[in-house]
Amino acid sequence: SWSGDISDTIISGNLNQKISIDANKAGKYNFKVVGADAKGCPGIASITLEVYENPTIVITKDDENSYCEGTNVKLSAEAPNTNIFNWTLKDEDNNSLGDASGANINLPLQENTLFIVEGTDINTCKGRDSILLKTKPYPTFNIEGENYICSGSNITLTANGTIGTQYQWERNGQTTTGEEFTD
Repeated sequence: SWSGDISDTIISGNLNQKISIDANKAGKYNFKVVGADAKGCPGIASITLEVYENPTIVITKDDENSYCEGTNVKLSAEAPNTNIFNWTLKDEDNNSLGDASGANINLPLQENTLFIVEGTDINTCKGRDSILLKTKPYPTFNIEGENYICSGSNITLTANGTIGTQYQWERNGQTTTGEEFTD
């Protein structure tokens, strides 16, 4: 018969050669099995089972509070005595966007990405954390003005957009700022 205590429950009685134990609480637990051979001679064996806590993984991100799609995002995962980190990236529809490994990652952000990290500690116990990073929409711009002029004429082009107040024009490697460009 087996006897022992785990999860605030005493296990005892005539059980099979094997028992399954549901370890919900960290700690040390003592188990003993008593048996007899075919001649009735008794035997005893005991074991101490140590149940470890799963690591508490914490994700930290760079100081950026908003991201444009395609810009790199830096994330770090930490937990005491944990040295293996595996990342899974998913979109809002739970489709896989890829995987990465390591405590620190620096990846281009796709639209609204869920970063899930699983850490494995020195006892092979696992913990998880996740963070959802949402992207800012791309600004849309257009240019008002003719797309042709005659030689010797002047033209003014005007930029406007749905988001943004800074404009930079470039022509033949030369840049200028402002809403309008006149030549």
